[in-house]
Amino acid sequence: MLESYTLTLSWARELKRSGATTLVAVRFRINDGEKVYCRHFGSPAQEVSTAEAVGIIRAARDPRGFEVMVPRRITPREILGARVLPKAIGWRYWPEAKNKPLRLCDCPVCMPVGEVKAARYRARVRAALHAADNCGRNDVA
Repeated sequence: MLESYTLTLSWARELKRSGATTLVAVRFRINDGEKVYCRHFGSPAQEVSTAEAVGIIRAARDPRGFEVMVPRRITPREILGARVLPKAIGWRYWPEAKNKPLRLCDCPVCMPVGEVKAARYRARVRAALHAADNCGRNDVA
């Protein structure tokens, strides 16, 4: 767990987009030398020790969007505690998404049905795509 509560749980909001209504954070402790996979979203995972993964995240200019994956089961003796996460924490889509336009795509993967303001977003994207298709055409009836 990092010193920052928000950085530690930055994936929570993105995970909720998949339809989960309640998320639980489980805190556990593993050895510093144990091999884990560490990556920043959109990048390939690299195998490093637990201590190295923490160092990579702490040294990053913008530590949002990192994940550490433990390639084994966590035993009950390693679990320190668990708690239900609050509804809105972390970022949606990608860390810098706040107040920026989303990608010009209305597919179900980029904008799932039921997502906040999804219908408005899809209508805006379709209008922009339609305008781009008709750009420079003079349709005479």
